[in-house]
Amino acid sequence: RERKLDSMFFGDNNAFQFKRPTSQARLLSLRVGKNRYDLIASPGEEIVFKADLQKDVNDYVIEGSD
Repeated sequence: RERKLDSMFFGDNNAFQFKRPTSQARLLSLRVGKNRYDLIASPGEEIVFKADLQKDVNDYVIEGSD
């Protein structure tokens, strides 16, 4: 079952941040435009997503996700 948690806009530096409390690992889908990036977030974990979506949407790095 898919559920939309939130939506947001990028700031002036093209960055965003959000926090979501959880007691167990969760599969999250980060959607940017028509592109979807899946990641697994565990409690207390900080995840960093880096991409230049103006160039190649398949060229990205996710740090901290299982």
